[in-house]
Amino acid sequence: MLPLIPQDKANHVIYGMIIYYIVQFILSPVATLALVVTFAISKEVHDWLSKKGTPEFLDFVSTVMGALPLYILETLPC
Repeated sequence: MLPLIPQDKANHVIYGMIIYYIVQFILSPVATLALVVTFAISKEVHDWLSKKGTPEFLDFVSTVMGALPLYILETLPC
């Protein structure tokens, strides 16, 4: 049986994938991954400062983990 991923973390993974997929057509792979990391950090800082969300390190990790497989696939040598 596979472990269940909480809906919030699954959403972060999906958002990380979407952001990476869209931006990869404009920036290099490293710059695209850096943008996803920056976005993930910004989202958690926004949650912390605005008090409208719950900042969580695992939300940050989940967002980056969504982009990481796409980064790896894009940078693998053919």
